[in-house]
Amino acid sequence: MKLTLKSEEGDLALVQIAGELSQKRLAHEANPLDELLGEECYGRKVLFDLRRVTAIDSSGVGWLLSTQKSFRMQGGKMVLHSLSPFARDVLKILNMQLVFQIAENETSARQLVQEPST
Repeated sequence: MKLTLKSEEGDLALVQIAGELSQKRLAHEANPLDELLGEECYGRKVLFDLRRVTAIDSSGVGWLLSTQKSFRMQGGKMVLHSLSPFARDVLKILNMQLVFQIAENETSARQLVQEPST
């Protein structure tokens, strides 16, 4: 899994995730989001672009869940957008649209991240 910072605009960061989203790739490394944006990033708004995700397993979903929990605990917000067909299918099978905020594209994600949290 590779995380790339596409841009930063104030408290909004756009991050692209590419490759396999799997705990196998994360097990022996520090949290790649912490390394990319710093541990204070969970108080910000972050849009995750998943168009280049080639595979996602249950441990990858677990990473997304724990990441979302960190955002909620620290007052930030995350939105997933532009899901690859594979990522979309996996998250749909697991009913993760009930858990994550998911947008069709970056424009929709920008609108969604600005809405008040419930």
